[in-house]
Amino acid sequence: MLGLDEVEGTAAAGLARDWARNVIAGAGNYGEIFDSYLGPGSSMKIDRGINRLWRDGGLMISPPFR
Repeated sequence: MLGLDEVEGTAAAGLARDWARNVIAGAGNYGEIFDSYLGPGSSMKIDRGINRLWRDGGLMISPPFR
């Protein structure tokens, strides 16, 4: 994900090895994007509700990456 190892299909899709890192660096993670466009940093001020992280009472969980 950080571009340190080759991921199968990345080159075939025409993506750089560090494509995911570049996306996160440019746009932010899910929480940052939600806050900016839908949450407190936007005019909509929508609460994340079940889109919160599991530790905060929501359903968002990510399996460990290896």
